[in-house]
Amino acid sequence: MSFTESVRTVYRKYAVASGRASRPEYWWFQLFLVLALVGWYALFIIGFVINRTLGGLVGIGLVIFFLATILPSIGVTVRRLHDTDKSGWWIFISLIPYIGSLILLVLLALDSTPGPNRFGPPSGMTTRNVVYWGANQWEAWQRFVEDSHRAAAAGYAPLKVDWQLNQGNQYLSVVYAYQPPDPMWQAPNWAPPPPSA
Repeated sequence: MSFTESVRTVYRKYAVASGRASRPEYWWFQLFLVLALVGWYALFIIGFVINRTLGGLVGIGLVIFFLATILPSIGVTVRRLHDTDKSGWWIFISLIPYIGSLILLVLLALDSTPGPNRFGPPSGMTTRNVVYWGANQWEAWQRFVEDSHRAAAAGYAPLKVDWQLNQGNQYLSVVYAYQPPDPMWQAPNWAPPPPSA
């Protein structure tokens, strides 16, 4: 995830604490906040030197910007903790003087949990929900097996499977997850022959 994608994603999920945020998403956003602080502070000093009123207006803009950034900052921090399979409540460990902030920093620097965890799929992984039905459990299962091979060939894998019974019919609800291939891996220049009908 690039710098601009990270900032866009965090502000698009303005006050969202559910889901996950990757390490690049979190740390690029933190860099954005540091650069914004330096930029606003430089404008404040320049404005104050030129005219105290101008400096005061820039100072008010600085306060408004950082008040508007509190919720996205908390949201991305909680989502980053979720990405390491930790509860978002760990954010409050920073209230412990001295050592709490260090512990939180270590938790935020941990690597992402590979694959889906209890907070959902990793960022960048898309999901789709498919429902297979049948007059009995066997029919629903057969439909799932037939479709799962096509889904696997397209890069989707079952993430969550849930059986439901409704009006005598069996429903198998499956959430498929897709993660784009690693850009470091280059596909060969040949294509497999098309499947025979």
